[in-house]
Amino acid sequence: MTNHKNNGSPRIGIASYYTNNRGIIIILGMALVLRLAFFLVTQPWEDNVLKSKILIGDADGYNRLAEELIDSGTLKSTYSQFRTPGYPYFISIIYSTFGHNPWIILLIQNIINLLTLLGVYYFTALVFNDKTLSHIAAVLYLLDPLPVYYSTTLLTETFFSTLLLYSIFSGFKGLQKEQLRYFIICGLFLGIGTLIRPITLYFPLIVTIIVLMWPQLNRLFRVYSILLFVITFSMMILPWMIRNYYQYGHFSLTSIRGYNLLFYSAVATEYNKTGRSYPELRRDFTYKAIALGATGGEPTFKDSKIFNRIAFNYLKNNWKTYLPLHLRGMIATFLDPGIVGMCDYLGLKHKKFYVKYNAEYTSLFGMIIGYFKLKPISEIIVSIPVIIYLGIIYFSFIVGFIYMVRDKEYALIFFLSFIIIYFTILPGVIGHARYRVPIIPYYLLFSVYGMLKILNRNKQHTLKLYFGKRPSGNVLSKYEKTY
Repeated sequence: MTNHKNNGSPRIGIASYYTNNRGIIIILGMALVLRLAFFLVTQPWEDNVLKSKILIGDADGYNRLAEELIDSGTLKSTYSQFRTPGYPYFISIIYSTFGHNPWIILLIQNIINLLTLLGVYYFTALVFNDKTLSHIAAVLYLLDPLPVYYSTTLLTETFFSTLLLYSIFSGFKGLQKEQLRYFIICGLFLGIGTLIRPITLYFPLIVTIIVLMWPQLNRLFRVYSILLFVITFSMMILPWMIRNYYQYGHFSLTSIRGYNLLFYSAVATEYNKTGRSYPELRRDFTYKAIALGATGGEPTFKDSKIFNRIAFNYLKNNWKTYLPLHLRGMIATFLDPGIVGMCDYLGLKHKKFYVKYNAEYTSLFGMIIGYFKLKPISEIIVSIPVIIYLGIIYFSFIVGFIYMVRDKEYALIFFLSFIIIYFTILPGVIGHARYRVPIIPYYLLFSVYGMLKILNRNKQHTLKLYFGKRPSGNVLSKYEKTY
């Protein structure tokens, strides 16, 4: 790139900045237009849309907690045991500033999602040191309908995914530059993200494994980076855990774990064995929990402990049935086009598939046939371009993975794979596209690498074109001092 100079100094100003960053600015502009268009089409400020399509399910619970914060300044309801406080606090701050208008939160989330897109661009640049690949990754993220939809829902996906990406970005940069301060930032973002969505409670274990396995690091640096990360992360989540201990006698973030294990994992397993209806099975498990002392209402920490014990004993005795269900749920997370919510917003006929679908169809082929057999034609038509998009992404992912192995990019493979596997395993039998949202940036890196190889498979100087002259060893270590 030409370096424009004026009197011996680099040219500065808006024109120069636009010239140097024109690609990503255009992509951000297109993303903003797409998100605002969907936002305007859904009309989330209308009362009927708000009540029937936005403030439902989990969203209603988050809204209730936010209202509780505004009314009393604290969280004391039973439901506050079930949810972590991060997202309700975010909602309450917006309500206190702009009034009780959920649509403003959705509008802000659309802007926040642009930060995720920007993070995808810079994360790709950090990994591959190439603007072309960064632009491709940003465009692929732009085209994915999931972030567009979830930005216009009162759910944690958008805010959480942004915090997670910048946490991982910081950790990766810390590994490359061997600077401890980045691990403090990594722990800070991840801790806040865990207060929004507790699925990352055990993610510090993944970070620790990655740091210990990362090549060519000083031993003391490994120790200090892990300590700083864990301390910072713990400082973010401990106040809430201590609060739960003193108020409810449980040193825990949330009571959700036992509930999910019993009413999703155990129920799906029993359905697969007996074929009895989901409401009937959930009612039976609820009665069993009440007999052991559960409240039967909103899950408390006491209830969660009982749910967990019942579910663990049941799944231990039925693991041969449960394990295939868990694996199918993981697969369904990636197969699900995730356009049910969009169809609902657009007023198109649709049919929801959740755990029951994964439990009923016992093979990958059966799941695919079942999708096209049971879904209404309107939803299938809308899903076709999404399925084509996903097919391109996943095919490129496979190619990228194979070539990364051939190119001995083992550090990058382990780094990205640990992240993807972690967020794929934990939801288990639920198997919903919603759980794909946080990991989109990481499998896109494999896909971008695969697309590079596909487009240049007959050229001799592909890596020289994109990465410069390639030395022996890992491509990551080559650019440790670049950024």
